Amino acid sequence: NGVIRVGDLVRATVTIRITGVNDAPTVQPIAIKSNENALESEIPFVGADVDSDQLSAGLVYNIVSPTTLGTLRKGTADAADAQKFYFDPGTDFDDLQLGDPARVVKFTYTATDIHGAVSALATVTITVNGQNDAPIARNVTISTPANAATVAPFDADDADHDDNPNTLSYTVDDSGFTGTESVTVGDSLPSTP
Repeated sequence: NGVIRVGDLVRATVTIRITGVNDAPTVQPIAIKSNENALESEIPFVGADVDSDQLSAGLVYNIVSPTTLGTLRKGTADAADAQKFYFDPGTDFDDLQLGDPARVVKFTYTATDIHGAVSALATVTITVNGQNDAPIARNVTISTPANAATVAPFDADDADHDDNPNTLSYTVDDSGFTGTESVTVGDSLPSTP
């Protein structure tokens, strides 16, 4: 009869409608250990999107702040390769010797979903360890008059900072000599024709 008395129980239905909004994707930090001169290829970016209309494989990754050492590049436009990055240390780490403290390089990246939402930044940390590099010997040409001794320095270098031309050990391949000669190996190359 339209009258509600105190203590009466009244029931009603409340309807709540939730409208979806696009959520930005997320990306994760990545840590890699590498050696100098070791090409790191096909390293996958790590991203996700909670929205059901976006598969993680469809995210577009962008390198925001590249490294200052080595060469960094994103994968090609191919769908599978676009989800990866490549790092080539090149010669930027050749001065590291075996046992030196590792050198760390970093870059940041983001992911963008199909609606244009961009993730927060994540950092990729690449730790590069030194290796022992073989020294490089260069050709030495000696010209001397007949029956005169000549002294010539070796020409070699080592990219590792622990060696210099005076601390390297040398051997001589005299199989290409003609005539009578004697070779003594020291810091320089004396030759008697």
